[in-house]
Amino acid sequence: MVEQDKRYKEYPYKEKVGIRPVSWEVFHRLCKGLVQNIAKYDPDVIVGNGRGGLMAATLVSHMLQKDLFPIRISRRENNVIKHERPVWSVLPAKDLKRKKVLVVDEICDTGETLNMITSKCWEMKPADVKTAVLYSRVKGQGIPDYIGVITEELIVNIWDSEIFDQAAKKFKFHPDYITGFQMQSLEIDDAFQLKIKPIKIAKGQVENK
Repeated sequence: MVEQDKRYKEYPYKEKVGIRPVSWEVFHRLCKGLVQNIAKYDPDVIVGNGRGGLMAATLVSHMLQKDLFPIRISRRENNVIKHERPVWSVLPAKDLKRKKVLVVDEICDTGETLNMITSKCWEMKPADVKTAVLYSRVKGQGIPDYIGVITEELIVNIWDSEIFDQAAKKFKFHPDYITGFQMQSLEIDDAFQLKIKPIKIAKGQVENK
């Protein structure tokens, strides 16, 4: 049993019910579903919130062939919860004036982060602002204009399910998810363990000693 990481005591893992793994294929399908409905809005620019929101924002921006402006607002620093409320580290671009803006993020929990982003975007005097998320909790579903999935499950994303352990020099399952599983008294079975081996890179290879 892995000891529960105290960094995540403020995150509401106890409120999660069940597990929902999201593969690259499911992620792609979610983005396609969002784009089919966003296309009618026809935004001029995409504003994507890093980190997780940039995954969806990048794919959506490619599918809609629109420019992407990254932002960053979060309660976390280097994956550790440091702030009671979301804090800005990268603000929206100033050239949103008279443009139709689509804000894309990974998840809407209470809606606080999305509301802060849209408020900041409106300060740039755009023509309009709409929001899209891959996932939303039930209590936050009234905030985004476009939602891929409404669920109370713990979402296990393919792109952040592993971290690199510097001391052990190997990849391992993300401690966020370990804590989430433990809070539900669930075992982490093989289905959640990625079997993807790293490719030997062309330059910068470190020799093992």
